[in-house]
Amino acid sequence: MLSSTLTAADAAGNPVLASPTVITIVIVVVVALLLRRSLRVLARTFADVMGMVKVMANLAMTALLLVGVLGLIAVWAFVSATGA
Repeated sequence: MLSSTLTAADAAGNPVLASPTVITIVIVVVVALLLRRSLRVLARTFADVMGMVKVMANLAMTALLLVGVLGLIAVWAFVSATGA
């Protein structure tokens, strides 16, 4: 009974499996599955990028702190050398 339903023709004479409705549903399901996978990969990539941004921000802050400390040492050395 199922096979006769699947191979039966619709009102336009097209086989049921090749009807535009079935083809549209299959396309929508495939695109939804691909989009779901792509969004999962995109979310993972976004998380990785945000992790890298945090690392870069930490490195930048460390560099600024190092430059500040070296600047203070240079000022201290200059003041000590000039006796001001």
